[in-house]
Amino acid sequence: MRKLPRSSRQFHGQRAKQRETTLVSLPRYDTQADFDGFHPEEAGDDFREQNKMVERFAQDIRHPGLMVQFVTVHREHFATWLAGREITSELRAQYLADLGREHYEAKQE
Repeated sequence: MRKLPRSSRQFHGQRAKQRETTLVSLPRYDTQADFDGFHPEEAGDDFREQNKMVERFAQDIRHPGLMVQFVTVHREHFATWLAGREITSELRAQYLADLGREHYEAKQE
């Protein structure tokens, strides 16, 4: 009778415990203008509904390896950060990551 191969699941579980926490920064908007400036293609959609949807999303992605934080998007700050570049999904994600890192580091001081 052949031996069954040994599972490496325990190893993977141990390795997962050693991983660092990933910071996830999710947007929050104070005004309709802030939302419209960050998402011009969705301008006019209710920013309060967007905030609620993002909060529900944050509940859905809870995981021991994730630290979720909300960062407030201000259209003037975002426009300055863009420095004339076209708004893309990638740049929005980068902005949220940068803003989140700044926010997190400020809390640590």
